[in-house]
Formats: sequence, C-alpha cells, structure tokens
Amino acid sequence: MKIAYDKQLHFIAGLLISCFGFMHPILFSLGFLAGITKEIYDAYTGKGNPEVGDAIYTFLGASIPCIIYFLF
Repeated sequence: MKIAYDKQLHFIAGLLISCFGFMHPILFSLGFLAGITKEIYDAYTGKGNPEVGDAIYTFLGASIPCIIYFLF
C-alpha cells in the first residue's frame, strides 16, 4: 500500500514536533495541536485543502514519541 507523499509529510511533521515533548510531557500535545491547527488554517484561509486524513497522519506521527516516552 502506497501512502501519499502529503500524508508522509504530515506524519513526519507530527513526529518531529512531538519530539520536543521529551523536554516536558505536556509538550507532547504540540504535535496533536499542530495537526488540528493546520487543518483549521487550511479551512479558513482557503490556501490548502483541509482533510481529516492529514490530521490523522499528523496524530499518528505525534503518538510515536508519546508511546516511546511512556514505555521507557
């Protein structure tokens, strides 16, 4: 199954943003907030195409550092 390049970028962005959460557990939410904020921005400005799938892939990327942090 080929994942669209746009979705890959959202996954990586969520992952990298949430990596800053290792400084403080509350900051893990940055990756999740970024996904929602980006899609809201796209919807209101019309500069992008708001998609639920984009937010989901951002959330998936953001969840990886959270899982690693709480397991170890």
